[in-house]
Amino acid sequence: MNHAILIFFAAIAGIASSCAPIPKINTISGKPQIIINRDMATVKNKISSDFVMHGNTILNETSRSIRFAADMNTGNAMLYKVAMGNSYSSDPSLQYDFNFISQGKNGTLVSGRVITVMQNAFGRSQNTDLSKGKAGVELQNYFVQAKKKLEK
Repeated sequence: MNHAILIFFAAIAGIASSCAPIPKINTISGKPQIIINRDMATVKNKISSDFVMHGNTILNETSRSIRFAADMNTGNAMLYKVAMGNSYSSDPSLQYDFNFISQGKNGTLVSGRVITVMQNAFGRSQNTDLSKGKAGVELQNYFVQAKKKLEK
């Protein structure tokens, strides 16, 4: 009997400890953004070259924005599809949206979003914004590293 109670409390402790909170992004909007002290063209070229170099494809580009697409790795795609879709849904992909706003002579505000895109069984696009979760934290960390490199 005592052994069963011990196993029960160990299981509860394991479940409680696995639900660690996701760190908050310390920006005004709570989403990934940063001001980089370089002109907009330089910042946009840096982000574009970094993402293309890592296998992302440019879906859309304007003078003030870029959208990239990337395939999810097989394990993450399968888990996402099980959680959010069904066997008739398309394979999910990641999309990265970046917006660039000039902040005077040599400053650029960069904001970004990470979105999963999947079509359901009826052909309807199902998008999920991941910018306030772990993916947003990783994107914010990328922004900080890009800022350090560009402002050397």
